[in-house]
Amino acid sequence: SRTYTLAADSTLVTDGYYLYAYQATTNVLLAFTITVSGATITITQTSSTPMHFDTAGDPLAMLVFANMKLVAATTKGKVYDCTAYLGGTKPTALPTAAYTPPVPTLRFVSGCSGRKAIYLLSVVGDRSAVHGFDIARSSSDGAIDTLVYSGVVAELPDGEIGKCIYSYLGYVAIGSNR
Repeated sequence: SRTYTLAADSTLVTDGYYLYAYQATTNVLLAFTITVSGATITITQTSSTPMHFDTAGDPLAMLVFANMKLVAATTKGKVYDCTAYLGGTKPTALPTAAYTPPVPTLRFVSGCSGRKAIYLLSVVGDRSAVHGFDIARSSSDGAIDTLVYSGVVAELPDGEIGKCIYSYLGYVAIGSNR
């Protein structure tokens, strides 16, 4: 048995089988397996080697598991498909960004699954928008896929700040300050 203490800047996401804990201060992603036996839940680290994200001074601000993809966004709004980090051999560097915002102050705060898409909620000043990312299949058997930015799919009224986004049964809900 081992106890893990996560920093206040940690982000937790799960795919239902694994629990991923990202710590911004160390730029490290730890993966844990979750097993349930009766009333007992056991969480075990999957590897003694943590996954390091080299974001060149732009730490991850958001991490979401949606549509079988691990998606990360940095404090400067760059979006990465980090699904390769879930496999056996870990990449030594981040992949090419799936999206780089034209406004450097854009920050993604939340994300969710959609039908054949992933939605990320952004905030810039007093404006918020939902951005869509398609999952493009690169081979006929669907074994390889990539995250492709498809654009802004919804905007909130000026002054309404998006806090979170969630999907359920094909509907998407946005939580805001209003």
